[in-house]
Amino acid sequence: MSYLNITCKKHGEFSQRADRHLNGGGCRSCNYLGESKIEKTLINLIDVDFIENDRSILDGKEIDLLYGNIGIEVNGVYWHSEKFLSKSYHLDKTKLAESKGIQLLHFWDYEIQDKKELVVSMIKSKLNMNNKVYARKCIIKEVEFSETKRFLNENHLQGAGAIGKIRFGLYHDNILVSIMTFAKPRFNKKYDYELIRFCSKMNINVVGAASKLFKHFKINCNGSIISYANRRFSNGNLYETLGFTKIDETKPNYFYIKGKTLLSRNKCQKHKLKNLLDNFDENLSEHENMLNNGYLKVYDCGNLVFTF
Repeated sequence: MSYLNITCKKHGEFSQRADRHLNGGGCRSCNYLGESKIEKTLINLIDVDFIENDRSILDGKEIDLLYGNIGIEVNGVYWHSEKFLSKSYHLDKTKLAESKGIQLLHFWDYEIQDKKELVVSMIKSKLNMNNKVYARKCIIKEVEFSETKRFLNENHLQGAGAIGKIRFGLYHDNILVSIMTFAKPRFNKKYDYELIRFCSKMNINVVGAASKLFKHFKINCNGSIISYANRRFSNGNLYETLGFTKIDETKPNYFYIKGKTLLSRNKCQKHKLKNLLDNFDENLSEHENMLNNGYLKVYDCGNLVFTF
C-alpha cells in the first residue's frame, strides 16, 4: 500500500494512504468530527481574542486555542487514541504547558458537541468571565439526593457519578448555585471520606464557595479526606487553597472507543467482557479482546491525588 507525504497549511506535514487521499480523506486533524469547526464554535461563543494553533510556546507542539495563560485543546477521540498517540501524550503535553506557565484544558470533541453550554461555562470560569455570586450571601443546606443528581448532571462535565451520602449546597435566593459531596472512599480505604464532587451552576462563579462548603463539612464531620483532581481541567490550586496536601500523581486513565461508542474502563474489565463482546477469548487480555473487537484505548491526563 503506497503512502503520500501531504502538507496541511494548518497542521503541517502528515502521511496518508494514497487511496484515502484520493477519496477525500484530507488532514485528519482538520476533518475528523470537524475539530476545526468545533474550535470555531468555541471562538464564536466566547468573546475574547484567542490565538489559534499556537506553536511558539510548547516547543513546536500546537495549542488549539490560547488566551493569556489558558490553553484549550479540542481532542478528537479517534485521532487521539492509542492508534496515533502514546499513552502519556496528553499528560506530557499538560506538564510541558505547566512548565511554561500555561494551564491546558482538554475537552473531547463529543463533550463539546453534547455539552456545549457547560464546556463554554467552564472555559469562561477559567477566564473569569462568568457572572459572580458571593458565598457570604448564600445559605448552606443539605441537598436532597434527587436534586443533587439533577444538579451534577447539568453542571458537572463528568455527571453525578458516585453522589455520596453527604451533600452540602449553597443557595442564593432559594436557588442551588454550588454543591460539594462526600462519600466513603472508592479506591483508598485508609481515609474516612472522599470529596467526590464540587461544582457551581453553569455561567456562575460562586466566589468563596469551596471554602465555605468545606468549612461546613469540617464542622459537621470528623476524619481524614482524600480527593482526586482531574488534570484535564484542574491544576490542583483549589485543593491547596483549602489546605489539602498533594500526595501523588496517577498514571493516565483510559476508556475505549469504537465509532461513536464509548465504554469506560470499569465496563471493560475482563470478567465483564464475555457478556459485552461478540468475540471473546478467555486466553487473551482485556486489551487484546477489545482490540480484536475493533475498540481502541484513549488515554487522558491522569489525576492529582490530595489528602486532608
